[in-house]
Amino acid sequence: MTSQRAQKTHRRTSTQWNPPSRPVLDRFASISLPTLFSPGDDYPEKDRLIQPNIHEPDVPRYRLQNYRIYPHNDISTTKYNLFTFIPLNLYYQLKRVANIYLLLIAGLQFIPALHIASKYVGLIPISFVMFLTALKDAYEDFRRHRLDQKINHTRCHVWDSNEGRFRKMRWENIIVGDVVHLSNDETIPADILLIKSSDPEGQVFVETANLDGETNKKQLGVLPGCRRFCAKKFDAEQFNATVFCGHPTKEIQKISGRVEYADGSKDSIRKGNVMLRGCQVRDTRYVDGIVLYAGKDTKAMLNNGNAKNKRSSLEAHTNRFVLFCIAILVVITAISMGFYLTTPKKLGVPYWPDALQHFSVVDALLNFVSLAINFQVLIPISLYISIEVIRGAQLWMMSLDVSMYHLEQDRNFVYHSLNIPEELGQIKYVLSDKTGTLTENRMLFKHCSIAGERFPPDVVPVGGESEKSPRTSRRLQEMMSAGVPPDSAIQSFFFALAVCNTVFVNKQQAVDTVDDGYFEKGGDSDKDAPFRVGNSVFYDSAPTYVNSSPNPTCVRLDLRPPHVTTPIRQPTSRWNWGNRRALSRELPRGQTV
Repeated sequence: MTSQRAQKTHRRTSTQWNPPSRPVLDRFASISLPTLFSPGDDYPEKDRLIQPNIHEPDVPRYRLQNYRIYPHNDISTTKYNLFTFIPLNLYYQLKRVANIYLLLIAGLQFIPALHIASKYVGLIPISFVMFLTALKDAYEDFRRHRLDQKINHTRCHVWDSNEGRFRKMRWENIIVGDVVHLSNDETIPADILLIKSSDPEGQVFVETANLDGETNKKQLGVLPGCRRFCAKKFDAEQFNATVFCGHPTKEIQKISGRVEYADGSKDSIRKGNVMLRGCQVRDTRYVDGIVLYAGKDTKAMLNNGNAKNKRSSLEAHTNRFVLFCIAILVVITAISMGFYLTTPKKLGVPYWPDALQHFSVVDALLNFVSLAINFQVLIPISLYISIEVIRGAQLWMMSLDVSMYHLEQDRNFVYHSLNIPEELGQIKYVLSDKTGTLTENRMLFKHCSIAGERFPPDVVPVGGESEKSPRTSRRLQEMMSAGVPPDSAIQSFFFALAVCNTVFVNKQQAVDTVDDGYFEKGGDSDKDAPFRVGNSVFYDSAPTYVNSSPNPTCVRLDLRPPHVTTPIRQPTSRWNWGNRRALSRELPRGQTV
């Protein structure tokens, strides 16, 4: 019979948890001059000290030390707020040469000696252009704000010490030191240290596609001192330890720290013990962990940062074109000024040779500026408006493009920036760190060489098997059917092929009383596919990994006959050169190779 405590910790009985906000007077009381003018990332201590929040149930969350010292988990990627929108948007718009020129011309018309029409008329065109651009930037930033709110309002399960169970909480309310419960296929809300897994060995698999673009599953592990929690029912209050970790950095592969338990034992924190924000839990029923970094301190946010003002190459070309038009305007104005000084001012008045001697420099400048104002129409003020309209039409057409529809995610084309849609068609260079990233990486087991003897595959008849179907060597199959000694080169070859890989075993749970579940093999690389396919071709079945842990310590091969079961003494290791793998196994006679 299920206990009452177990029923409380079940996900279906969890309720929404909205912790109380910090009082307004308490916020003002915590403001001081050092905190007001400091950049916010100054950490004087050598390491961050994190006390789990589960051991202080009677203290309000806004009075916890982790709440006061470390950032919260809410994020904001917007460029503006209510106070900075006008000055910051004006600053970005004044990076356009045409806007600077038109504002200068409009300002000069306020001088009585220069204005040729109403002084307010000159402000209408540039004000209209800048107003429309500001509306577009405000809409873009508002869309970014809505996306941030959608992420901040995502819910996950956090341990509530007062209730003694996991309760649903928004991501934005998570703070450092919280114990979080995540299920399979759930997105990780912060950088979390693993303390429990559904796997008895403490193994966890995550997908880091949103972080580094790699679709392969990464294998992580629970701290050695916390693996005892994996084999029994877990109460978060059993985690009685203090966590020390380094200050937040952008380096994804660099995570350091230690955990000091109440009994005096210690564990070192490595990158294989921490799940990073934005990744997904895969092939693991559930995991529990404590938050190390939240919000802007997570590695995902440190690498992304706030939204930047992106300028397209088209805008740079437009600025150069406007500068060229201004140069033409200066030449035309200079020529007109020369005609003004060398021709009579009134018709019928004879030319006065000494006119230049009585003409002051101030008069010359005033006439020059007046001529420039008359010729200001040479600068195409509607150019930027036309570009913005075309960009909007492009984005609208892209969002309706059926060929850009993603079937698995059920999503159309989504744009995050309104300033650079034309850049999609102007990509010149693509930098890739390896093959297979941009091309289809199809690894097929085609032939093998054993002890210097090559076994090519038989020819597939036309119209028969597909190209992806594995082809076998009839001669090799006949040799194996006749009987293969346990210490032969053929068996050693296929045994190495069976175990020298990073294949892990994931037992799918039964969905009803008829289905007992099944084993599913996966790997952290597509290069493991030939190993699985090759063995399934030359053996009666694929190699069976006897124990239930993801890293098998025993492998059984179904030969014709016998069935060979061999323990693995040393797990698989990989070298950088040539992508070679090695392990240690025990032969039936007691030898180790």
